[in-house]
Amino acid sequence: MTAPAGRSLLPTDRAPWHPVARLGAFAVAVVVASLAAEAIAYPVVAFALEHMGVRPLLGPWLQVAGALGGSLLAIRVAEPARVLPSERIVGAAPAWRLAALRDGGLAGGVPMLLALAALLAIGAYRMEPAPFTDAWGATWRALGVLVPAAAAEELLARGYAFTVLAEWRGPAIATGATALAFAALHAANPGASAAALANVALAGVLLALVRWRTGSLAAAVAAHLAWNLLLVVVAHAPVSGLAFATPGWRLVPQGPSWLTGGAWGPEGSLVVTAALAAACWAVARRRPDPGHSFARHGAPVMP
Repeated sequence: MTAPAGRSLLPTDRAPWHPVARLGAFAVAVVVASLAAEAIAYPVVAFALEHMGVRPLLGPWLQVAGALGGSLLAIRVAEPARVLPSERIVGAAPAWRLAALRDGGLAGGVPMLLALAALLAIGAYRMEPAPFTDAWGATWRALGVLVPAAAAEELLARGYAFTVLAEWRGPAIATGATALAFAALHAANPGASAAALANVALAGVLLALVRWRTGSLAAAVAAHLAWNLLLVVVAHAPVSGLAFATPGWRLVPQGPSWLTGGAWGPEGSLVVTAALAAACWAVARRRPDPGHSFARHGAPVMP
């Protein structure tokens, strides 16, 4: 008697490991890839860039290398040989279309823009002048952190692990599980509170819905990045408790923490909770692409 697809202990040409084993392999592979990137890739890249006179912040890119390398390693070990890694991590070919990136950017940017406008309108925040020094430098430094952070977090939460969970237990379970994991990733940030982490989990639901409905991890990265860029580059506010340079102006809270988010920043506000809930409802109404790799419950893609 042969084991059903997705249930075998060892991968074959026709069946991957059991989903729990694949998720475990992914977690171990991310740790291994992260350690390898830090021990091998970082010294080489840092040495080369230093001799070129370039000194970028490499730490966030190490996280991307660990998440992507771990995904590829897990697929190589635990999936059938004929599985395409790009489809397991990012989605099918339409995942790279400009329309997916546009939809993702709107899904992340519009709710944050509306929430910030509401917080300013009701007086929960005010804009305070700040020294206008090195605006371009501050912007580039922020991008150097926010771009790889969005990519790494989406690879970890909405990439390969989301695909495996969605095929195994359905996209709804995958959405809830990865949203909780997403909140856990931020639990050690400065100013973290139960309310702030609840909003992070709700943001994780929104990002997972973008991944689910568009079939594109790139769209989820675009949503994540648009959200953070509006907070840091436009509003000059903290993002997930982390403060960046504020050349020219900054947002200053003017009320209780449940309204302003306190040290966490606007993301901890109940106004943002409402904006996220509305955005989740709007994205959930979108019909998912039937060609998604996890649209057929429990059936891994075999090209």
